[in-house]
Amino acid sequence: MGSSSDTLKWPAHFPPTGRRERFFIGVRWLGPDLSFFKGLRQLQSQRDERSLTAWPEGERRNAAIVIGRALQIAVRWPTPYFLPGDSLNTAAYGPRFQSIDDLGWDIALVAVAEELRREVPKGFWQQFTCHDMSFGEFVAAVVALPRATGQPKRRWRPWR
Repeated sequence: MGSSSDTLKWPAHFPPTGRRERFFIGVRWLGPDLSFFKGLRQLQSQRDERSLTAWPEGERRNAAIVIGRALQIAVRWPTPYFLPGDSLNTAAYGPRFQSIDDLGWDIALVAVAEELRREVPKGFWQQFTCHDMSFGEFVAAVVALPRATGQPKRRWRPWR
């Protein structure tokens, strides 16, 4: 793959749109080529704390690392570092082929809202999976949510 500053993005053939490719997805030799997942995993594993310089100081940088830690745990990325230009769908799906019904993304989002103390309106998360947007756009939308009121809940957070 490229350098750690390259963005995470699926190739043009994924997700498959043809009936045959969709039917045989994950079936070697018959379905679409899924070898690119290894390259995405390698690219993301090269990122370190220096990647955070791509984010402006303050709330966005903090939110990016909180979301990144949640994704690292929930969908098993090698590191918690994502860049503003990364594809949100690619980051949320994870570094390997898996079922779209995996609940990792949903679990991560609940923990993120709690840790960042944001009030999340019903249906907020679903609007981001309908079309591909950048990780930076998603972080900006989360930061723009109103702050939660009341006492924070005390829960176990594996990324702390």
